[in-house]
Amino acid sequence: MGKNNYSDCCNYVNPVNGARPFKTPAEIITKPYVLNLLKEKPKANFLEIGAGALRNTLFLQEKGFSVDVFEVKGIEKRFPEQYKLFMGRSNGNVYYKFPVDRTYDFILCTFVIETICNPEQRTYLLVSSLKVLKPKGILLISVRGPKDLVTGTKSGIPCSDGFLTPGYSFSRSYTPKQLRELLASCEYNHVKLLHKENTQEPEYLHALASKSEIL
Repeated sequence: MGKNNYSDCCNYVNPVNGARPFKTPAEIITKPYVLNLLKEKPKANFLEIGAGALRNTLFLQEKGFSVDVFEVKGIEKRFPEQYKLFMGRSNGNVYYKFPVDRTYDFILCTFVIETICNPEQRTYLLVSSLKVLKPKGILLISVRGPKDLVTGTKSGIPCSDGFLTPGYSFSRSYTPKQLRELLASCEYNHVKLLHKENTQEPEYLHALASKSEIL
């Protein structure tokens, strides 16, 4: 299974296995900078990509925001109680493919991009996300940094540009430079990293990105 031959090894990946049942919202939406943005837009709507166990979606709904979800089929069977609660509320939809038929103030994507084995699919997802952002919309994205991928390098099998885990999920990490380059390649022209600029390999990267100069 060659490291660069993602066309074959990626076929083993089961994306549902990559979702973990966190109970608290992702750190990025509790950052002071982001909290201030949300205070300025109390009626904003969200699309969460790769919502998993819905820890962020349910949290945002409780704060009064309208939230839609973009996920892979089968995820609702892994977290039935959470999806039953989500679907029981009137302000959210689940989408399984783009194009989504709405536009959004915010798109939330936490620890998703680095679980996608095929690099072309990562690009497609980010480009498609940009198309459903409003002109002044913002992508909120979190990815794993090199210091958080020690386990993968020890127990995973090299695959694509990362590792196939024993549980048949995929994982890789990003440095700040790599994340900036990825977002820029998808026409997110403005990126704001929510950590000190001189930090080269943080455990987690949290960033805001947009097409227009609003950050």
